[in-house]
Amino acid sequence: MQLLNLVRETDDKETRNAIKARLPAVTPSGLFEVRRIDALIAHSGLICLDIDAGDNPEVSDWDALKLCLPNPEHILYAGLSASGRGLFCLVPIADGKRHLQHFLALERDFREVGIVLDAACKDVTRLRGFSHDASAYVNFGAKSYEKVFENSEKTARIQSVCPTVHSPNVKTKEVQQVEVPTPAQLLLRPTDLSRIKAVLEPPKTAKQRFRDLLEKIETKHIDITASYCDWFTVGCVVATLFGADGISLFHRISVFYPRYDHEECEKQFFKILQGGYRSSFDKIVSIAERYGLR
Repeated sequence: MQLLNLVRETDDKETRNAIKARLPAVTPSGLFEVRRIDALIAHSGLICLDIDAGDNPEVSDWDALKLCLPNPEHILYAGLSASGRGLFCLVPIADGKRHLQHFLALERDFREVGIVLDAACKDVTRLRGFSHDASAYVNFGAKSYEKVFENSEKTARIQSVCPTVHSPNVKTKEVQQVEVPTPAQLLLRPTDLSRIKAVLEPPKTAKQRFRDLLEKIETKHIDITASYCDWFTVGCVVATLFGADGISLFHRISVFYPRYDHEECEKQFFKILQGGYRSSFDKIVSIAERYGLR
């Protein structure tokens, strides 16, 4: 909130934009591997609309405008932008694959009542910076916006899209209509954090995976060095990943061997270092799996 307050208190546009760039942000219209159209994982079913003061100089009361927007039955959210000099709205749409066509239809609807939308919102990858509005308009019963604008050299028209999902009844072979959740309902569902985590978090390095495995070994007190061959291979993996600094890690793994000897362990590790022996992390994974660690 401190950064947001700075944004709203700053009159210089360049300074304001620099502060806005530090705000947390999301892509309201979808989940992406990276923020590119060809990296879209799933559309959210929402379009974010921006109404900026620069495009709408005649607007003086943004709070009043929230209640006078066209298609109010389709407005899920309307609140002040980060700068406080405009509004942003969330509108559920019928078909995420027709994001652009839905936006163009909305753009025309708003233009007819004298409101200019930021054309950049036609981009499904549009980034939305953090904002807050204590008196925001919220309508969890918002209906999906179905109109699309088809634009070609020969024709420009608005159509209404009424998608129907059917499921065959195996016993009666009749077609039954299936209730489709609205984007507002989908928005309120628990987030699949595991999926998002897999996308947003970088893959773990071999060193991180090794430490995770070591934690399992120490928690369960499992010896994975019962055979000399396995012990030697484990030492090679540790030396490859950590070099001479890995001596303490090699001890922590070896200590669960019933006849563990500190001095012998030291000699073995430095023998591996001096010999330049190397092995990949996958080798220790394979050994650990044989001892029941996954």
